[in-house]
Amino acid sequence: MNIQLFQQQITRLTDPLFRFALWRLGRREEAEDAVQDTFLRIWEMRDSLSKYDRLDYLAFRILRNLCIDRARKRKLDIKDWPKNLDLATDLQSPHRKIELREELMAVEKAARALPEQQKTILFLRNIEGYSTKEVAEMLEMKVNTVEVKLSRARKGLRKILKR
Repeated sequence: MNIQLFQQQITRLTDPLFRFALWRLGRREEAEDAVQDTFLRIWEMRDSLSKYDRLDYLAFRILRNLCIDRARKRKLDIKDWPKNLDLATDLQSPHRKIELREELMAVEKAARALPEQQKTILFLRNIEGYSTKEVAEMLEMKVNTVEVKLSRARKGLRKILKR
């Protein structure tokens, strides 16, 4: 594939890919980087692109995986949730940003009251985004056990937050 064909077939996907990355990552700069990385990977595959029926499917698959990787690389400590969770987008009012920060602080406080294992599972599953199976493998537990403990952690959080 030459550069002109690449521009015709792949770069037309810039807007939909960017919207997807922004939705997944929540940060404009990070979404732009992910889209550029996607284009770079496709360009590096240019000699074998003919085996793919739909290049748009390939682009979204690569971007999805890049977004997952980027989200997993974000290392968040439970004590830093309010600072690191970038929920304060440009579309939100200052009042709403304050409300979100207060809600996150309440969740953080409630999460600290959970048993350590539940807290760990909740963090890995809901904050880091690992699948239940991945969490089970990491913690050397059965998937059903992780699901039960995750359910109990969520119920515990709701109960604490209702107080």
